[in-house]
Amino acid sequence: MSSLLTCVRKEIRLAEALRAFPTGSHGPVALVYTPSWCGFATLKDGALIDSAGRAIEGAYEVRVFDDRAELRWLNNPAANGTGTATLLTADAGTKCPPDWEPAERNTKMPDIGTNGLTYLLWGEHAAPPQPLRDGWSMLGLARIGALPVPLADVKTGQRVVLTAVEYIAADEFGSAFVFEERLTGLAIHKESGNG
Repeated sequence: MSSLLTCVRKEIRLAEALRAFPTGSHGPVALVYTPSWCGFATLKDGALIDSAGRAIEGAYEVRVFDDRAELRWLNNPAANGTGTATLLTADAGTKCPPDWEPAERNTKMPDIGTNGLTYLLWGEHAAPPQPLRDGWSMLGLARIGALPVPLADVKTGQRVVLTAVEYIAADEFGSAFVFEERLTGLAIHKESGNG
């Protein structure tokens, strides 16, 4: 059984929220939404970096994750660049960062289990039109275009999955339900071709 800690902070700028992501993480991945683009990035030195090595500006929603934690940030359009951040972690001994509040859910019901799952990303290995940074691969299909992903060594015929964990609890009647899902990483799909 794994217990999920959920911490929340309102009226926080994205840069400050990113600094709350647990240190010691190896290669956090980010799913980033801007008004004109949606794609993957990496978190490096407190900045979101795209496949070309540029810092991403103007995000209105971000999910940064690795196998230890997920940080979600959603811009509040009426709050002059601030938004609400949520940090989810199952790392034993972790506490909420200073000035963050434990979510009410933490004390309401115990977790009774977890379930690992994957989401298959569209496309398979594709040759990039220009070289990508180290640690990145290109996915693509003619009808959807190209998608750079921060996962090294995706080979011809291989596909990529987004991995996640569902957290399960029971209500007062004993009925189990999924109360939260935490993204955990990217991986090569096990049933993909090997080139």
